[in-house]
Amino acid sequence: MEIYLFRFANKSYKCAVYLRSLMKMKKLCFLSLIFLITSISELSAQLDNSGLFYDLRNMDSSQVGDLNLEIYGLAFNKNNEYYEKTVTGYTLFGHLFRPEFSYHLHNDFYVKVGIITRKDFGNNDFTLTQPTFLIRYDYKKFKFLFGTIRGPLEHNYVEPLYDFERIVSDNPENGLQVLFNSKYFDADGWISWNRTIYDRSPFREEFNGGASGRVNMVNNESYKLSIPLQWVVTHLGGQIDDDPQPARTVYNLGSGLDAFAKTGRGFINSLRFQGYFLTFNSLESTELIIPPFKDGYGYYLNLTVNSHMGSVMLSYWNGDEFSAWNGGALYQSTSQNWREPFALQNKREIIILRFLNDIKLKNNLRILPRMEPNYNIRDNKWGLSFGLYVRFQEYFKLLNIKPGNN
Repeated sequence: MEIYLFRFANKSYKCAVYLRSLMKMKKLCFLSLIFLITSISELSAQLDNSGLFYDLRNMDSSQVGDLNLEIYGLAFNKNNEYYEKTVTGYTLFGHLFRPEFSYHLHNDFYVKVGIITRKDFGNNDFTLTQPTFLIRYDYKKFKFLFGTIRGPLEHNYVEPLYDFERIVSDNPENGLQVLFNSKYFDADGWISWNRTIYDRSPFREEFNGGASGRVNMVNNESYKLSIPLQWVVTHLGGQIDDDPQPARTVYNLGSGLDAFAKTGRGFINSLRFQGYFLTFNSLESTELIIPPFKDGYGYYLNLTVNSHMGSVMLSYWNGDEFSAWNGGALYQSTSQNWREPFALQNKREIIILRFLNDIKLKNNLRILPRMEPNYNIRDNKWGLSFGLYVRFQEYFKLLNIKPGNN
């Protein structure tokens, strides 16, 4: 085959390079598929990020007075091989560690305090060392959180709106959150304060917020049909800062259809289709804003096949002047590459083939391998992202101290 390509290159060098790239990509896809199929595991029912979530425990009267030690750990390795003007490759390799003490003052109220650290391999210093604090109150089907809220992946946004890598780069989130869950409707309303300002601060204050949820039209063991609703907003501004840049408010909306069906006890045990229509809007009218688009939109379609050996998802993205302040780099029409800050691709079409697995070694220990080749249709560019994640979360009851009657 190499001899054939060499001869063919004498006539058309570009075609030969393209074929070599295609062969390499097919080989990588094949190897990744073999890697995932040979993993023996108990799989989650659907393709999602729940295996990486920071779980909130259910509370009841038996826990009143309990002082617990809660430990969450995530080891991550994500390598992006991208070769486009607007998107560049890089590697995330390290771990997050989050030990916390929680005390249950009532059957529906507790406080939690601890620390979260991020250590990147190859860096002798900690990238992040930050205290955590949470006040949580449950009322019927509501949960109210003040402090270190549950996010970023736990908001359940699609990647064009909220980047998967925020679990590393923007973890934790601090602010306010209201969670609601019922059989036919669930919702997550939240605000995360990212940067505060004081008199004459040389930068603008910044916060994210939004709401995500779904209306469950059909919700049984064999079939699920729901309408997802997603909204996220970012604001940069303030009245007491000394930053000459104008205030900026951008937001994204999304909705669509999410259908899931079990297929039986064969090799393929379930199928899932997710289709979204997403929009981008900027409240500013000035032409000096970056990115230069005032609004845009995109279509995001996903078909997932779940089997006993693994899950495969085929994704298609079609965006027109789409931008999301916190969204994944692959989906943006604006440049995410600091070497080409003004590069644009107004219309962007991407196909992504994802191979994922969720290996449950124990109830509290999981390994999640991922392989995601992608293809930019308009630029004729291949890219590849692969990752490996090890997640651990456990609770240890230390002692019981009953609160006072007052």
